[in-house]
Amino acid sequence: MDALHALPGTYDRIIATVALEPGAGLKPALGALRTGGRLVTTLANTSLILTAWKTEDGGARGQIELDWAGFMKTRHGANYPPGPDELLTYAREAKYEEVTVGRYPVLNVASSWELRSMLEVTTPGVELAFEDGHHWTAWMAHADGSGARACDEWLDPPEVHHGGPRWLWDQVERIRYRLNAEGGLPLYGSTAEISRRTAPATCPGGKGRQRWGNPPLGTTRLLVMGGPALPPADQFTEVTSVGRGELTHGEAVEGEPRVVTTGEPRRSS
Repeated sequence: MDALHALPGTYDRIIATVALEPGAGLKPALGALRTGGRLVTTLANTSLILTAWKTEDGGARGQIELDWAGFMKTRHGANYPPGPDELLTYAREAKYEEVTVGRYPVLNVASSWELRSMLEVTTPGVELAFEDGHHWTAWMAHADGSGARACDEWLDPPEVHHGGPRWLWDQVERIRYRLNAEGGLPLYGSTAEISRRTAPATCPGGKGRQRWGNPPLGTTRLLVMGGPALPPADQFTEVTSVGRGELTHGEAVEGEPRVVTTGEPRRSS
């Protein structure tokens, strides 16, 4: 069975044991689900578990669970394409012109599940690699040509080499700043909606709302509820936590489902 295309038959329950892409990757499962049926899946490149019930308009509503899990992404053929390896090889060898000193020690982003999930929300499609020892080194690469290499000794601030249109390590440090300030990130326990609407996803300004990043029109939205506003902090003022924030997740395609999470995170009893 090819989970990337139309699934045969219709079902009351679908549980995916591969991670589905949050945009077009959800379309086959939604198409095979009866109205009122339940979909359970992890989202690709995250540890987020989505549980949602199909609505009459063809979308679905539910929540991001208060637990986490991870599966391999869907793919065509017997193996994944070679693209990610090529990107990371370039990130290892490139002589980036921009060199800065990072704020936090190097860590294995891929193994830090909450951090990795938020990175995929704010900057979809980043490939990661990590090597430890006396020196810890992290590599990041994106298909748009962005790359980063961060290296430190023990807990010293890392030397960070940047290249391309986006400084990827800065994205990680912004998320870590919010995680340190609030003790958690507003992902797990959020209510969720898979919407087939294709209206531009913009975030209005004003008190209590702030856009994280600069998403293009029509991107998938992740609307989350954060904590109280934090005071500015050096270069991280643009991502200080506010009462509400809006994050993007992938490109929206007309007529295809997209994931939107919104509302206060659910609390465990």
